Amino acid sequence: MSDRSDRRLSREQRPDVCRTPPAAEHRRVAWALARADEHSVRELYFLELAVQAPDEDSANALELYAYEAYKDALAITEEHALER
Repeated sequence: MSDRSDRRLSREQRPDVCRTPPAAEHRRVAWALARADEHSVRELYFLELAVQAPDEDSANALELYAYEAYKDALAITEEHALER
């Protein structure tokens, strides 16, 4: 039989160490969440500007920018399988 002592978990490791994502995965998720948050802030900014717009045409243009920001945030969350 082979020696498997090197495969045992040390006391410092948690029992579910095999289920925790690697550091690169944490960085990817953090990056994606930050980008989605930026798009959400951009969406809110354009919607607030649209409410204060002096005419209908500029309000519609600002709402379109807000919709594009919403779609960008949605695309990132779907692409990276994040929950919002």
